[in-house]
Amino acid sequence: MRSLSKFLLVPGLVLALIFGAYLALLPDGNALSKIIGSRCGLRAGQAAMAEPCLKVDRGAGYVVLRDRKGPHHYLLLPTQAISGMESATLLDPETPNYFWLAWENREFLSNAPRGINDDQVLLAINSRYGRSQRQLHIHISCMSADVRARLDALEHGLGAAWRPIGNGLKGNDYWVRRAGEDEIQRIGAFRLLSDSLPVAPSDMGRFSLAMTRARSDGFLILATRLSLFDLNLASAEELQDHTCGLERS
Repeated sequence: MRSLSKFLLVPGLVLALIFGAYLALLPDGNALSKIIGSRCGLRAGQAAMAEPCLKVDRGAGYVVLRDRKGPHHYLLLPTQAISGMESATLLDPETPNYFWLAWENREFLSNAPRGINDDQVLLAINSRYGRSQRQLHIHISCMSADVRARLDALEHGLGAAWRPIGNGLKGNDYWVRRAGEDEIQRIGAFRLLSDSLPVAPSDMGRFSLAMTRARSDGFLILATRLSLFDLNLASAEELQDHTCGLERS
């Protein structure tokens, strides 16, 4: 029995070591929260705002950070603790419209030396399963050129109803719909997803959202859903190009 116990103990220890190494390689899930607390000058007695914090709006309750993934990649984060897509707070009409606030901060791209146009800007928020951080953050960056071309080909037939994108985007299934600027400001992208796809509040964390300006009128909202069978962790950030095409220029 002792030899059998030793035989079973060895693979157990190996698995424990492998799992421990895996956990050690995971990014700190509180890294963004720590940056907000230590670098954005929000606490009494703190030094002035410093990199990577670029903007603090105490009244609207958000900060903008520079992200290290590429030269044209920014993040908008609430100053209050909100985990992400799965948070019921996002469906409360009294909660700040973070997606619209992120769009209003596209100036960090449009004021860049290359002058990024609105129809090149894409906002994205990843699902609960497609992110590494425990603090809601909306990615502000450029759209991949191939994604823009696909949307241009589809746009003429798009309306207020969600429709699947044939053959998907970046190898994953997506839905898309058109929304007016008034809808985006009044209802917000999170509630448009929950109310009109429709998605149960308890299922929101399985979805990822993206938004861009339509070529003709209003905005295009895109959504993808977690599918382990298809190896889709629902990260609409995959539709972005954080270099804004610099490597092709």
